Amino acid sequence: MRSLSLNVLGPALALLLPLAACTAGGLNPGTSDGGPGDGGAEDGAGVDASGRSCGALQTDVQQWITSHQMCQVDGDCAATTTRCGLPATCGTYLNQAGLAGLGGFLGAWDRQACGAAIKCSPCAGDLAAAGCNAGRCGAKFSCGVLRAQIEGYLAVHRSCKVDADCSAPATECGLPGVCGAFIRRDAEPGLDALLDQWNAHTCYEGQPCPDCAPPDRASCKQGTCGPL
Repeated sequence: MRSLSLNVLGPALALLLPLAACTAGGLNPGTSDGGPGDGGAEDGAGVDASGRSCGALQTDVQQWITSHQMCQVDGDCAATTTRCGLPATCGTYLNQAGLAGLGGFLGAWDRQACGAAIKCSPCAGDLAAAGCNAGRCGAKFSCGVLRAQIEGYLAVHRSCKVDADCSAPATECGLPGVCGAFIRRDAEPGLDALLDQWNAHTCYEGQPCPDCAPPDRASCKQGTCGPL
């Protein structure tokens, strides 16, 4: 009876063994997101990127970053950089499992000198402290960080071709543009989302709030939205 069972199982085992060999020799990406607080004991430590080409590593790193940002508390998250030529050269935010696993990709990149011929611009300052924002790792929330994001958003969404491309919505107390910010009309939804965060975190409290009204119209002058 026992020999009969082995005979029956033999073909199935023959099919399973090649699959096991492929799994053992390939890239181990771990779980779908690494999960918060697991320290990378299995997920991060198991990453083996040896044999991956430089081009493949660029894709691998981007996928790894995207899939390892889930968190529950600020302590689940860390700020880190990659390498010149890889995604997030100047910094990104990962959970602890993602941070542990990233080293395997960076080691493979370094061993092949993948970035030797790539010239990267200097990074602009240090990364903000890491935090868990609505379940994803990122820059730790503060009104100052949000203000900088809003200022940057206003600065880069002013290009236009005709007057109709522009609008002048008001922002909120304590922000530039509280009496009217000149931006491209199609950028208003993105600005509204940032202002919703400003209000939700009561960042306006204690901020200067002049009594004014935004202008009725904006114009496009030399390709930039501004006042009439």
